[in-house]
Amino acid sequence: SATTISAFMTSVISTVPVIQQFGVFAALVVFFNYMLVCTFFLGVVVLVDTKMAQQQVRSGSAQCLWPGSRSRTSEADAQDQLEMSNGGSSAQSAASIYSNDPRKDSAARTQELRAVEVFFSDVYAPFAWRYRRVMLVCFGILVTVSIVVASRFQLEDKDDSMLPSSSNLAKANEWSDNLFPAMGASMINIHFIWGLAGMDRSHLNPSDPDNKGLVLFDPHFDLARDQEALLAFCDHIDTHPRFTPWIKHTNNDCLMDVFKTWREANGLAFPVHETYFQSAMEAFIEADVSGHVRHHLGRSNTGGGFYYVEHIVASSIPPGTHGKAVEDDYAFWDAHAREINSQGNFSAPVIQTCILWKDMARLNSLARTAVLGMICSLSFATACMLVVTQEWRLTLFATMTIASIVASLVAGYVIMGRKLGFMESVNLAIVSGLAVDYTLHIAHVYQHSPLKTRFGRTQEALRVIGISILAAAATTLLASSMLFACYIKMSQAFGATIFVSIALSLVYALGLFVPLLLEFGPIPAGGVEEEEALQEVPITGGLMQMSRESLASSFGGSFFKPSAPGDSPRKGTTLALVGQALAVVAALTLAAVILFFASDPAR
Repeated sequence: SATTISAFMTSVISTVPVIQQFGVFAALVVFFNYMLVCTFFLGVVVLVDTKMAQQQVRSGSAQCLWPGSRSRTSEADAQDQLEMSNGGSSAQSAASIYSNDPRKDSAARTQELRAVEVFFSDVYAPFAWRYRRVMLVCFGILVTVSIVVASRFQLEDKDDSMLPSSSNLAKANEWSDNLFPAMGASMINIHFIWGLAGMDRSHLNPSDPDNKGLVLFDPHFDLARDQEALLAFCDHIDTHPRFTPWIKHTNNDCLMDVFKTWREANGLAFPVHETYFQSAMEAFIEADVSGHVRHHLGRSNTGGGFYYVEHIVASSIPPGTHGKAVEDDYAFWDAHAREINSQGNFSAPVIQTCILWKDMARLNSLARTAVLGMICSLSFATACMLVVTQEWRLTLFATMTIASIVASLVAGYVIMGRKLGFMESVNLAIVSGLAVDYTLHIAHVYQHSPLKTRFGRTQEALRVIGISILAAAATTLLASSMLFACYIKMSQAFGATIFVSIALSLVYALGLFVPLLLEFGPIPAGGVEEEEALQEVPITGGLMQMSRESLASSFGGSFFKPSAPGDSPRKGTTLALVGQALAVVAALTLAAVILFFASDPAR
């Protein structure tokens, strides 16, 4: 819960208020869920368990009322349960109910273990032990390919609608952009503004979309002094060849040029002396029947003059361009604005802006949020694992596993043709917190196991916690799959990310982290590392003895079947090598297929 809460809380570093609010809300949901599980749910379980134990004692029934729980075969067992529920501390009660005696034979232990526990203990653990190196090679190839594909993840270059393509609004937008260009924006304008000093956001309320802050004006701005400089600016853009690729046409309406033409048409001089400029400009504005001039000037209602002026340039940016695709245009116009300010020809600095710059800045902020979110989540998850396990190797292996999960998820985005936008930024910021759970649980049980071999400790971890992580994964996958039916694309993407993240977490925890433990996992002082030790050191702690005969029956009688007395000793080795070679070939083939589709998402 701590890692998931921290993953959601990393959203506060975003400059997008919606993402901040979503992260705080989700973190609070996880926190209160954890508190209720530790208080309300725990109390309910104790009360219900006590009540059921009392009913068993009164009825004399020896049948277990909890489906799937460990067998309790006598009325005395129920009485022991009742005593412990009422606070009793009888060692005999504890032993009879929660016996973990390693001296029990395999058959007795099999009756007490559930089918999933038997699978993890007697089937998967020996399988992973035998093929741990093959699994490490296969996952190594998969992770390498995922990193290569994930490196192609790019920022969004078009506006991604929140509605599905089948919606009427999405269809209307598509028609306006493709079939009827006149219905949409015919051009993208660059605005050059003199007189603005910035925005005061000190009292800004991020939760109020109508509160955009307070505009600050430059007190040094004097339009009367800037008449000729503004006219020269307009002529320079219209006539200089270096602007030709960046503007749509060269007859941009220039306020000062229109003012000059109007003055000359009426037999008046230009430029106007500063003493008479205010009245001359007022007369010009009154003569403007269309009202077009008024939109380029900021006028004081009290007759205090003009506090800003604007010049609009029709750029060559195609309508519909979005995000990273406009970075070159932004760099060009921003450099030009800096050049004007460095010349000092105007009374106040100029700023340039465009509606597309806002989207570009938003996407860059989302990219920073995703990267910083993943780093912060992974760092906090690593710290939690180090505190819980108190073992640096387990922490290193778990961190490698989580990073591999994130890389595979990003590679999945690339393969699906998605780019880094609003939805992906939110999802990537929380994926590290979602991916750590199963790996951390296995590492915790492994570290606190009393056994002396890597296999024994891993087997016990799988037996104890395997059923829990499998059930947790199943419930989360089922719950997140319900979001697939949502109409809003963000909800669909959020559900898909949770679904894929949990699926990858389960696969990597069992397929990568477990082989890492079996091959390189830490063992306590006096532990045995050699593979032959499995035949010499008894597996204690309540684990079932590894039996090749039982494994053979679990896999249909052939996979782990012992060699017959007449078989060649090299026969099993040859078959194992062939199987390992086929597994490596399959992994390479899968990697090649992923690279093939990643190179062209249209496939």
